[in-house]
Amino acid sequence: MRIVNCNGEAYVLRKAIRWPVVFSMLLMLLLNACATRHISKEPLPKTKSYAMAASRDGQLAILADNISAKFGRDSSAFLLIDHNDEALRWRLMLADLAAQSIDVQYFLWYDDAVGNLFAKRIYQAAERGVRIRILVDDILMLDDDEDIATLSLHPNIDISIFNPWLGRDTTVGRGFEFLNSMDRLNKRMHNKLMVADNQVAIVGGRNIGDEYFGFNRRYNFRDMDVIAIGSIAVDVSRAFDLYWNDDWAYRGEAFATKKTTADRLPGMIKKFDKKLAKYQELLAPIGIEPQTWAKHLMLLENEASPGRAWVFYDDPPASVKGPQVRLVQKIDDLNVETQKEILIANAYFIPDEKMVEKIRFWTAAGVRVRILTNSLASNDVAIVNSGYKLWRRPVIEAGAELYELRHDAKDRILSEDPRLKPEFLSLHSKVIAVDRKTSLVGSLNLDPRALKIHTEMGIVIEDPVLGERLAQIIERDMGPDNAWRVKIDDKGKLYWESSAGVVYRQPVKSFWQRIEDAFFSLLPIKDQL
Repeated sequence: MRIVNCNGEAYVLRKAIRWPVVFSMLLMLLLNACATRHISKEPLPKTKSYAMAASRDGQLAILADNISAKFGRDSSAFLLIDHNDEALRWRLMLADLAAQSIDVQYFLWYDDAVGNLFAKRIYQAAERGVRIRILVDDILMLDDDEDIATLSLHPNIDISIFNPWLGRDTTVGRGFEFLNSMDRLNKRMHNKLMVADNQVAIVGGRNIGDEYFGFNRRYNFRDMDVIAIGSIAVDVSRAFDLYWNDDWAYRGEAFATKKTTADRLPGMIKKFDKKLAKYQELLAPIGIEPQTWAKHLMLLENEASPGRAWVFYDDPPASVKGPQVRLVQKIDDLNVETQKEILIANAYFIPDEKMVEKIRFWTAAGVRVRILTNSLASNDVAIVNSGYKLWRRPVIEAGAELYELRHDAKDRILSEDPRLKPEFLSLHSKVIAVDRKTSLVGSLNLDPRALKIHTEMGIVIEDPVLGERLAQIIERDMGPDNAWRVKIDDKGKLYWESSAGVVYRQPVKSFWQRIEDAFFSLLPIKDQL
Protein backbone atom coordinates (compact mmCIF):
# COMPACT_ATOMS: atom_id res chain seq x y z
CA MET A 1 0.00 0.00 0.00
CA ARG A 2 1.55 3.28 -1.09
CA ILE A 3 0.62 5.96 1.39
CA VAL A 4 2.50 9.24 0.85
CA ASN A 5 6.07 10.00 -0.02
CA CYS A 6 7.64 13.22 1.17
CA ASN A 7 10.49 14.45 3.34
CA GLY A 8 9.58 15.17 6.95
CA GLU A 9 6.51 16.93 8.19
CA ALA A 10 4.40 18.59 5.51
CA TYR A 11 3.78 22.29 5.96
CA VAL A 12 0.99 23.65 3.76
CA LEU A 13 1.28 27.33 2.96
CA ARG A 14 -1.62 29.65 2.37
CA LYS A 15 -1.50 33.05 0.74
CA ALA A 16 -3.84 35.63 2.17
CA ILE A 17 -5.09 36.88 -1.19
CA ARG A 18 -8.57 37.92 -2.24
CA TRP A 19 -8.93 36.52 -5.75
CA PRO A 20 -10.87 38.55 -8.33
CA VAL A 21 -14.07 36.94 -9.51
CA VAL A 22 -12.77 36.52 -13.06
CA PHE A 23 -9.66 34.71 -11.88
CA SER A 24 -11.73 32.41 -9.66
CA MET A 25 -13.81 31.38 -12.66
CA LEU A 26 -10.66 30.74 -14.68
CA LEU A 27 -9.25 28.74 -11.78
CA MET A 28 -12.27 26.45 -11.73
CA LEU A 29 -11.96 25.85 -15.47
CA LEU A 30 -8.30 24.96 -15.08
CA LEU A 31 -9.09 22.72 -12.12
CA ASN A 32 -11.64 20.79 -14.14
CA ALA A 33 -9.21 20.53 -17.03
CA CYS A 34 -6.32 19.29 -14.89
CA ALA A 35 -8.20 16.69 -12.85
CA THR A 36 -10.32 14.33 -14.87
CA ARG A 37 -11.38 12.10 -11.99
CA HIS A 38 -13.01 13.41 -8.83
CA ILE A 39 -14.58 12.05 -5.71
CA SER A 40 -17.82 13.48 -4.44
CA LYS A 41 -17.69 16.64 -2.38
CA GLU A 42 -20.12 14.91 -0.03
CA PRO A 43 -18.77 11.60 1.38
CA LEU A 44 -20.61 8.41 0.55
CA PRO A 45 -23.20 7.37 3.16
CA LYS A 46 -21.47 5.41 5.88
CA THR A 47 -22.38 3.35 8.88
CA LYS A 48 -20.64 4.58 11.99
CA SER A 49 -18.42 2.09 13.75
CA TYR A 50 -16.77 2.06 17.14
CA ALA A 51 -13.99 0.33 19.00
CA MET A 52 -14.72 -3.19 20.16
CA ALA A 53 -14.80 -3.98 23.85
CA ALA A 54 -11.40 -4.89 25.24
CA SER A 55 -10.51 -8.38 24.06
CA ARG A 56 -10.49 -11.13 26.65
CA ASP A 57 -8.45 -13.43 24.43
CA GLY A 58 -4.86 -13.36 23.28
CA GLN A 59 -1.49 -12.34 24.68
CA LEU A 60 -2.31 -8.64 24.89
CA ALA A 61 -5.31 -9.42 27.09
CA ILE A 62 -3.07 -11.57 29.30
CA LEU A 63 -0.57 -8.71 29.48
CA ALA A 64 -3.30 -6.26 30.53
CA ASP A 65 -4.59 -8.74 33.13
CA ASN A 66 -1.09 -9.12 34.56
CA ILE A 67 -0.70 -5.34 34.75
CA SER A 68 -4.06 -5.12 36.50
CA ALA A 69 -3.04 -7.83 38.98
CA LYS A 70 0.26 -6.06 39.63
CA PHE A 71 -0.99 -2.49 40.04
CA GLY A 72 -4.70 -2.79 40.82
CA ARG A 73 -7.98 -3.14 39.01
CA ASP A 74 -8.65 -0.67 36.16
CA SER A 75 -5.07 0.53 36.36
CA SER A 76 -2.84 1.54 33.46
CA ALA A 77 0.91 1.31 33.01
CA PHE A 78 3.29 3.15 30.71
CA LEU A 79 6.68 2.80 29.06
CA LEU A 80 8.49 5.46 27.05
CA ILE A 81 9.67 4.48 23.56
CA ASP A 82 12.93 6.35 23.02
CA HIS A 83 14.99 4.30 20.56
CA ASN A 84 13.74 4.29 16.99
CA ASP A 85 14.28 0.61 16.24
CA GLU A 86 12.33 -0.35 19.36
CA ALA A 87 9.52 1.99 18.34
CA LEU A 88 9.09 -0.09 15.20
CA ARG A 89 9.28 -3.37 17.09
CA TRP A 90 6.53 -2.34 19.52
CA ARG A 91 4.21 -1.49 16.63
CA LEU A 92 4.95 -4.76 14.87
CA MET A 93 4.37 -6.58 18.14
CA LEU A 94 0.87 -5.13 18.41
CA ALA A 95 0.17 -6.07 14.79
CA ASP A 96 1.43 -9.62 15.32
CA LEU A 97 -0.28 -10.29 18.65
CA ALA A 98 -3.66 -8.58 18.18
CA ALA A 99 -6.45 -11.14 18.52
CA GLN A 100 -9.49 -8.99 17.80
CA SER A 101 -8.89 -5.44 16.52
CA ILE A 102 -6.30 -2.89 15.41
CA ASP A 103 -6.96 0.83 14.92
CA VAL A 104 -4.26 3.09 13.47
CA GLN A 105 -4.37 6.84 12.83
CA TYR A 106 -1.47 8.72 11.21
CA PHE A 107 -0.65 11.95 9.44
CA LEU A 108 1.87 10.34 7.07
CA TRP A 109 2.42 6.75 5.92
CA TYR A 110 5.38 6.50 3.56
CA ASP A 111 5.89 4.15 0.62
CA ASP A 112 9.27 2.93 1.88
CA ALA A 113 10.80 0.01 3.78
CA VAL A 114 9.03 0.66 7.09
CA GLY A 115 5.78 1.73 5.45
CA ASN A 116 5.50 -1.47 3.46
CA LEU A 117 6.64 -3.69 6.33
CA PHE A 118 4.02 -2.21 8.66
CA ALA A 119 1.34 -2.48 5.96
CA LYS A 120 2.17 -6.13 5.36
CA ARG A 121 1.97 -7.05 9.04
CA ILE A 122 -1.34 -5.22 9.39
CA TYR A 123 -2.63 -7.08 6.33
CA GLN A 124 -1.49 -10.40 7.80
CA ALA A 125 -3.44 -9.59 10.97
CA ALA A 126 -6.55 -9.02 8.85
CA GLU A 127 -5.98 -12.37 7.13
CA ARG A 128 -6.15 -14.16 10.46
CA GLY A 129 -9.46 -12.46 11.34
CA VAL A 130 -8.47 -9.24 13.13
CA ARG A 131 -10.67 -6.21 12.39
CA ILE A 132 -8.51 -3.41 10.98
CA ARG A 133 -9.42 0.29 10.79
CA ILE A 134 -6.88 2.63 9.18
CA LEU A 135 -7.29 6.42 9.17
CA VAL A 136 -4.71 8.50 7.31
CA ASP A 137 -4.62 12.17 6.37
CA ASP A 138 -4.64 12.94 2.63
CA ILE A 139 -2.08 15.75 2.71
CA LEU A 140 0.33 14.25 0.17
CA MET A 141 -1.09 10.94 -0.98
CA LEU A 142 -0.14 10.42 -4.59
CA ASP A 143 -2.25 8.23 -6.85
CA ASP A 144 -2.88 5.43 -4.34
CA ASP A 145 -6.64 5.28 -4.82
CA GLU A 146 -6.65 1.87 -6.44
CA ASP A 147 -4.80 0.19 -3.55
CA ILE A 148 -6.89 2.02 -0.94
CA ALA A 149 -10.16 0.96 -2.55
CA THR A 150 -8.96 -2.61 -3.14
CA LEU A 151 -7.79 -3.10 0.45
CA SER A 152 -11.13 -1.72 1.64
CA LEU A 153 -12.80 -4.69 -0.08
CA HIS A 154 -11.11 -7.04 2.38
CA PRO A 155 -13.79 -8.26 4.82
CA ASN A 156 -11.60 -7.29 7.81
CA ILE A 157 -10.10 -4.01 6.58
CA ASP A 158 -11.69 -0.56 6.59
CA ILE A 159 -9.67 2.43 5.39
CA SER A 160 -10.66 6.07 5.69
CA ILE A 161 -8.86 9.07 4.22
CA PHE A 162 -9.16 12.30 6.18
CA ASN A 163 -9.94 15.58 4.40
CA PRO A 164 -9.19 14.27 0.90
CA TRP A 165 -8.37 16.09 -2.27
CA LEU A 166 -11.46 15.88 -4.47
CA GLY A 167 -9.48 15.84 -7.72
CA ARG A 168 -7.50 12.60 -7.82
CA ASP A 169 -5.57 12.57 -11.10
CA THR A 170 -2.82 15.16 -11.22
CA THR A 171 -0.54 17.08 -8.89
CA VAL A 172 -1.18 20.24 -10.94
CA GLY A 173 -4.91 19.79 -10.45
CA ARG A 174 -4.42 19.48 -6.74
CA GLY A 175 -2.45 22.69 -6.70
CA PHE A 176 -5.35 24.55 -8.28
CA GLU A 177 -7.80 22.80 -5.94
CA PHE A 178 -5.78 23.96 -2.93
CA LEU A 179 -5.91 27.55 -4.09
CA ASN A 180 -9.66 27.26 -4.54
CA SER A 181 -10.33 25.42 -1.23
CA MET A 182 -7.59 26.75 1.04
CA ASP A 183 -9.69 26.97 4.20
CA ARG A 184 -10.53 23.27 4.09
CA LEU A 185 -7.35 21.78 2.67
CA ASN A 186 -5.11 23.81 4.98
CA LYS A 187 -6.55 21.96 8.00
CA ARG A 188 -4.80 18.64 8.36
CA MET A 189 -5.17 15.73 10.79
CA HIS A 190 -1.79 15.45 12.51
CA ASN A 191 -2.87 12.85 15.12
CA LYS A 192 -0.80 9.68 15.65
CA LEU A 193 -1.95 6.55 17.49
CA MET A 194 -2.26 2.78 17.37
CA VAL A 195 -4.55 0.63 19.52
CA ALA A 196 -4.60 -3.19 19.60
CA ASP A 197 -7.44 -5.22 21.15
CA ASN A 198 -8.45 -2.09 23.08
CA GLN A 199 -5.84 -3.22 25.60
CA VAL A 200 -2.56 -1.64 24.46
CA ALA A 201 -1.99 1.71 22.73
CA ILE A 202 0.94 3.67 21.31
CA VAL A 203 0.70 7.48 21.25
CA GLY A 204 3.42 9.94 20.30
CA GLY A 205 5.22 11.84 17.58
CA ARG A 206 6.18 9.18 15.04
CA ASN A 207 4.55 8.77 11.65
CA ILE A 208 5.05 5.59 9.61
CA GLY A 209 8.22 5.93 7.55
CA ASP A 210 11.93 5.10 7.51
CA GLU A 211 13.22 8.29 9.16
CA TYR A 212 11.01 7.81 12.22
CA PHE A 213 12.56 4.41 12.93
CA GLY A 214 16.22 4.87 12.03
CA PHE A 215 16.29 3.48 8.49
CA ASN A 216 16.60 6.60 6.35
CA ARG A 217 19.89 6.98 4.51
CA ARG A 218 19.83 10.81 4.53
CA TYR A 219 18.56 11.73 8.00
CA ASN A 220 16.64 10.30 10.94
CA PHE A 221 14.53 11.73 13.73
CA ARG A 222 14.98 11.83 17.48
CA ASP A 223 11.38 11.13 18.53
CA MET A 224 9.25 9.88 21.41
CA ASP A 225 6.21 7.66 21.90
CA VAL A 226 4.65 6.05 24.93
CA ILE A 227 3.16 2.58 25.07
CA ALA A 228 0.13 2.41 27.36
CA ILE A 229 -1.38 -0.81 28.73
CA GLY A 230 -4.75 -1.21 30.41
CA SER A 231 -7.86 0.89 30.78
CA ILE A 232 -6.28 4.01 29.20
CA ALA A 233 -6.46 2.22 25.84
CA VAL A 234 -10.24 2.69 25.91
CA ASP A 235 -9.78 6.47 26.07
CA VAL A 236 -7.35 6.38 23.14
CA SER A 237 -9.94 4.35 21.19
CA ARG A 238 -12.58 6.95 21.98
CA ALA A 239 -10.37 9.62 20.38
CA PHE A 240 -9.93 7.43 17.32
CA ASP A 241 -13.67 6.79 17.01
CA LEU A 242 -14.48 10.48 16.99
CA TYR A 243 -12.22 11.10 14.00
CA TRP A 244 -13.18 7.84 12.28
CA ASN A 245 -16.85 8.86 12.29
CA ASP A 246 -16.19 12.49 11.36
CA ASP A 247 -17.71 13.70 8.07
CA TRP A 248 -14.23 14.58 6.80
CA ALA A 249 -13.21 10.89 6.97
CA TYR A 250 -13.98 9.39 3.53
CA ARG A 251 -14.27 5.61 3.39
CA GLY A 252 -11.99 3.71 1.04
CA GLU A 253 -14.72 2.76 -1.43
CA ALA A 254 -15.05 6.45 -2.37
CA PHE A 255 -11.66 6.13 -4.11
CA ALA A 256 -12.60 3.16 -6.30
CA THR A 257 -11.48 3.13 -9.90
CA LYS A 258 -12.61 0.95 -12.81
CA LYS A 259 -9.84 -1.49 -11.83
CA THR A 260 -11.10 -1.92 -8.28
CA THR A 261 -12.25 -5.53 -7.93
CA ALA A 262 -12.04 -8.06 -5.11
CA ASP A 263 -10.02 -10.46 -7.28
CA ARG A 264 -7.04 -8.10 -6.85
CA LEU A 265 -6.92 -8.76 -3.10
CA PRO A 266 -4.88 -11.99 -3.22
CA GLY A 267 -2.19 -10.08 -5.09
CA MET A 268 -1.76 -7.47 -2.35
CA ILE A 269 0.51 -9.63 -0.17
CA LYS A 270 2.64 -10.37 -3.23
CA LYS A 271 2.81 -6.65 -3.92
CA PHE A 272 4.10 -6.01 -0.39
CA ASP A 273 6.64 -8.84 -0.70
CA LYS A 274 7.89 -7.53 -4.04
CA LYS A 275 8.52 -4.09 -2.55
CA LEU A 276 10.05 -5.53 0.62
CA ALA A 277 12.42 -7.78 -1.33
CA LYS A 278 14.66 -4.79 -2.10
CA TYR A 279 14.71 -3.88 1.61
CA GLN A 280 15.53 -7.40 2.86
CA GLU A 281 19.04 -6.54 4.02
CA LEU A 282 18.03 -3.20 5.50
CA LEU A 283 15.22 -4.73 7.57
CA ALA A 284 17.16 -7.84 8.61
CA PRO A 285 17.59 -6.65 12.24
CA ILE A 286 13.80 -6.28 12.52
CA GLY A 287 12.55 -9.25 10.52
CA ILE A 288 9.99 -9.36 7.72
CA GLU A 289 7.68 -12.06 9.10
CA PRO A 290 5.56 -12.12 12.33
CA GLN A 291 7.26 -13.06 15.60
CA THR A 292 6.29 -14.36 19.06
CA TRP A 293 7.55 -11.33 21.06
CA ALA A 294 7.94 -13.18 24.37
CA LYS A 295 10.89 -11.02 25.49
CA HIS A 296 9.02 -7.80 24.71
CA LEU A 297 5.94 -8.92 26.62
CA MET A 298 8.12 -9.74 29.63
CA LEU A 299 9.88 -6.38 29.35
CA LEU A 300 6.55 -4.56 29.42
CA GLU A 301 5.42 -6.45 32.50
CA ASN A 302 8.69 -5.75 34.32
CA GLU A 303 9.45 -2.18 33.20
CA ALA A 304 6.09 -0.42 32.66
CA SER A 305 5.16 1.81 35.59
CA PRO A 306 1.65 2.67 36.82
CA GLY A 307 0.07 6.09 36.63
CA ARG A 308 -3.02 8.17 35.99
CA ALA A 309 -3.49 9.49 32.48
CA TRP A 310 -5.75 11.66 30.35
CA VAL A 311 -6.07 11.58 26.56
CA PHE A 312 -6.45 14.99 24.91
CA TYR A 313 -7.24 15.89 21.32
CA ASP A 314 -8.52 18.76 19.23
CA ASP A 315 -12.16 18.59 18.23
CA PRO A 316 -12.35 17.22 14.68
CA PRO A 317 -13.61 19.80 12.16
CA ALA A 318 -17.04 18.36 11.33
CA SER A 319 -18.12 16.28 14.34
CA VAL A 320 -18.35 18.98 16.99
CA LYS A 321 -20.95 21.68 16.61
CA GLY A 322 -20.05 25.20 17.59
CA PRO A 323 -16.53 26.57 18.21
CA GLN A 324 -13.74 24.02 17.96
CA VAL A 325 -12.09 23.42 21.34
CA ARG A 326 -8.34 23.08 20.98
CA LEU A 327 -6.14 20.54 22.74
CA VAL A 328 -4.18 23.18 24.65
CA GLN A 329 -7.37 24.59 26.13
CA LYS A 330 -8.34 21.14 27.41
CA ILE A 331 -4.90 20.57 28.93
CA ASP A 332 -5.08 23.94 30.67
CA ASP A 333 -8.21 22.71 32.41
CA LEU A 334 -6.08 20.11 34.22
CA ASN A 335 -4.46 22.97 36.17
CA VAL A 336 -1.10 21.23 36.50
CA GLU A 337 0.82 23.28 39.05
CA THR A 338 4.50 23.75 38.29
CA GLN A 339 6.68 23.98 41.37
CA LYS A 340 10.30 23.61 40.29
CA GLU A 341 10.98 22.63 36.72
CA ILE A 342 9.65 22.42 33.16
CA LEU A 343 11.57 20.51 30.51
CA ILE A 344 10.39 20.84 26.90
CA ALA A 345 11.62 19.03 23.80
CA ASN A 346 9.73 20.21 20.74
CA ALA A 347 10.74 19.88 17.11
CA TYR A 348 9.04 22.95 15.67
CA PHE A 349 9.07 25.65 18.34
CA ILE A 350 7.63 29.02 17.30
CA PRO A 351 6.23 30.74 20.40
CA ASP A 352 4.19 33.92 20.62
CA GLU A 353 3.98 36.75 23.13
CA LYS A 354 1.53 34.78 25.27
CA MET A 355 3.91 31.83 25.51
CA VAL A 356 6.87 34.06 26.29
CA GLU A 357 4.84 35.76 29.00
CA LYS A 358 4.04 32.36 30.49
CA ILE A 359 7.75 31.50 30.53
CA ARG A 360 8.45 34.82 32.24
CA PHE A 361 5.75 34.05 34.84
CA TRP A 362 7.24 30.62 35.57
CA THR A 363 10.83 31.81 35.89
CA ALA A 364 9.80 34.75 38.08
CA ALA A 365 8.20 32.18 40.41
CA GLY A 366 11.48 30.27 40.64
CA VAL A 367 10.68 27.56 38.09
CA ARG A 368 13.60 26.41 35.96
CA VAL A 369 12.51 26.31 32.31
CA ARG A 370 14.63 24.45 29.76
CA ILE A 371 13.66 24.10 26.09
CA LEU A 372 15.19 21.91 23.39
CA THR A 373 14.34 22.44 19.73
CA ASN A 374 16.02 22.10 16.34
CA SER A 375 18.95 24.17 15.17
CA LEU A 376 18.90 25.28 11.57
CA ALA A 377 21.45 22.54 10.92
CA SER A 378 19.21 19.79 12.34
CA ASN A 379 15.87 21.09 11.05
CA ASP A 380 14.28 18.92 8.34
CA VAL A 381 11.94 21.81 7.45
CA ALA A 382 14.23 24.82 7.05
CA ILE A 383 11.36 27.26 6.61
CA VAL A 384 10.33 26.70 10.24
CA ASN A 385 13.60 28.27 11.38
CA SER A 386 12.59 31.57 9.75
CA GLY A 387 9.77 31.84 12.28
CA TYR A 388 11.60 30.36 15.27
CA LYS A 389 14.78 32.44 15.09
CA LEU A 390 12.84 35.64 15.85
CA TRP A 391 11.99 34.26 19.28
CA ARG A 392 15.41 33.11 20.49
CA ARG A 393 16.21 36.36 22.27
CA PRO A 394 12.73 36.92 23.84
CA VAL A 395 12.68 33.34 25.18
CA ILE A 396 16.14 33.68 26.75
CA GLU A 397 15.36 37.14 28.15
CA ALA A 398 12.20 35.67 29.71
CA GLY A 399 14.49 33.44 31.78
CA ALA A 400 14.44 30.13 29.90
CA GLU A 401 17.48 28.07 29.02
CA LEU A 402 17.37 27.43 25.26
CA TYR A 403 19.04 24.47 23.54
CA GLU A 404 19.21 23.45 19.88
CA LEU A 405 19.92 19.90 18.72
CA ARG A 406 23.23 19.30 16.98
CA HIS A 407 22.85 17.62 13.60
CA ASP A 408 25.98 15.59 14.48
CA ALA A 409 24.85 14.69 18.02
CA LYS A 410 27.04 12.12 19.74
CA ASP A 411 24.05 10.02 20.81
CA ARG A 412 22.51 9.97 17.33
CA ILE A 413 23.22 6.21 17.30
CA LEU A 414 20.07 5.82 19.43
CA SER A 415 18.02 7.07 16.49
CA GLU A 416 19.66 5.53 13.41
CA ASP A 417 20.82 2.24 12.00
CA PRO A 418 24.64 2.34 12.37
CA ARG A 419 25.08 0.67 8.96
CA LEU A 420 23.65 3.69 7.11
CA LYS A 421 25.71 6.67 8.31
CA PRO A 422 23.03 9.31 7.49
CA GLU A 423 23.94 12.94 6.95
CA PHE A 424 22.23 14.38 10.01
CA LEU A 425 19.93 13.93 12.98
CA SER A 426 16.74 15.96 13.41
CA LEU A 427 14.49 16.46 16.43
CA HIS A 428 10.86 15.36 16.02
CA SER A 429 9.80 14.84 19.66
CA LYS A 430 6.85 16.72 21.19
CA VAL A 431 7.18 16.13 24.94
CA ILE A 432 7.01 18.08 28.20
CA ALA A 433 8.10 16.97 31.68
CA VAL A 434 6.75 18.95 34.64
CA ASP A 435 8.49 18.52 38.02
CA ARG A 436 9.52 15.02 36.90
CA LYS A 437 6.11 13.61 37.70
CA THR A 438 3.71 14.88 35.00
CA SER A 439 4.48 14.18 31.33
CA LEU A 440 2.89 15.16 28.02
CA VAL A 441 3.67 12.94 25.03
CA GLY A 442 1.93 13.47 21.71
CA SER A 443 1.82 15.05 18.27
CA LEU A 444 1.63 18.71 19.33
CA ASN A 445 4.32 21.02 18.00
CA LEU A 446 4.53 24.41 19.70
CA ASP A 447 3.95 26.46 16.56
CA PRO A 448 0.98 28.33 15.05
CA ARG A 449 0.07 25.51 12.67
CA ALA A 450 -0.21 22.91 15.43
CA LEU A 451 -1.83 25.22 17.97
CA LYS A 452 -4.42 26.76 15.65
CA ILE A 453 -4.77 24.90 12.33
CA HIS A 454 -3.88 21.19 12.42
CA THR A 455 -5.69 18.73 14.67
CA GLU A 456 -3.46 17.16 17.32
CA MET A 457 -3.58 14.65 20.15
CA GLY A 458 -1.55 13.67 23.18
CA ILE A 459 -1.58 11.91 26.50
CA VAL A 460 -0.84 13.49 29.90
CA ILE A 461 0.53 11.04 32.45
CA GLU A 462 0.98 11.43 36.19
CA ASP A 463 3.73 8.95 36.98
CA PRO A 464 6.95 9.95 38.81
CA VAL A 465 8.88 6.98 37.41
CA LEU A 466 8.02 7.85 33.82
CA GLY A 467 8.40 11.57 34.54
CA GLU A 468 11.93 11.05 35.86
CA ARG A 469 12.84 8.91 32.87
CA LEU A 470 11.49 11.50 30.42
CA ALA A 471 13.40 14.28 32.18
CA GLN A 472 16.62 12.27 31.97
CA ILE A 473 16.13 11.68 28.23
CA ILE A 474 15.52 15.38 27.56
CA GLU A 475 18.57 16.32 29.66
CA ARG A 476 20.67 13.78 27.74
CA ASP A 477 19.65 15.41 24.47
CA MET A 478 20.44 18.85 25.89
CA GLY A 479 23.98 17.81 26.83
CA PRO A 480 26.89 19.66 25.14
CA ASP A 481 27.75 16.64 22.97
CA ASN A 482 24.20 16.58 21.62
CA ALA A 483 23.03 20.20 21.59
CA TRP A 484 24.06 23.82 21.40
CA ARG A 485 23.02 26.09 24.25
CA VAL A 486 21.97 29.50 22.95
CA LYS A 487 23.05 32.40 25.16
CA ILE A 488 23.35 36.20 25.13
CA ASP A 489 26.78 37.68 25.89
CA ASP A 490 27.62 40.85 27.80
CA LYS A 491 27.30 42.90 24.62
CA GLY A 492 23.84 41.59 23.90
CA LYS A 493 24.86 39.24 21.10
CA LEU A 494 23.50 35.74 20.66
CA TYR A 495 26.00 32.90 20.64
CA TRP A 496 25.92 29.08 20.55
CA GLU A 497 27.98 26.93 22.93
CA SER A 498 28.59 23.18 22.96
CA SER A 499 31.47 20.73 23.30
CA ALA A 500 32.34 21.70 19.72
CA GLY A 501 33.13 25.25 20.86
CA VAL A 502 31.48 28.67 20.66
CA VAL A 503 30.04 30.25 17.51
CA TYR A 504 28.29 33.57 16.90
CA ARG A 505 26.27 32.50 13.86
CA GLN A 506 23.55 29.87 14.00
CA PRO A 507 25.04 26.42 13.24
CA VAL A 508 24.40 25.04 9.75
CA LYS A 509 25.38 22.00 7.70
CA SER A 510 26.22 24.10 4.65
CA PHE A 511 26.27 27.66 3.41
CA TRP A 512 23.22 26.84 1.26
CA GLN A 513 21.16 26.57 4.45
CA ARG A 514 21.94 30.21 5.22
CA ILE A 515 20.70 31.18 1.75
CA GLU A 516 17.49 29.19 2.28
CA ASP A 517 16.95 30.72 5.69
CA ALA A 518 17.45 34.26 4.37
CA PHE A 519 14.95 33.65 1.55
CA PHE A 520 12.30 32.07 3.79
CA SER A 521 12.62 34.97 6.23
CA LEU A 522 11.25 37.29 3.54
CA LEU A 523 7.99 35.36 3.10
CA PRO A 524 4.89 36.72 4.93
CA ILE A 525 3.80 33.29 6.22
CA LYS A 526 4.80 33.25 9.90
CA ASP A 527 1.24 32.43 11.00
CA GLN A 528 1.23 29.35 8.76
CA LEU A 529 4.42 27.72 10.07
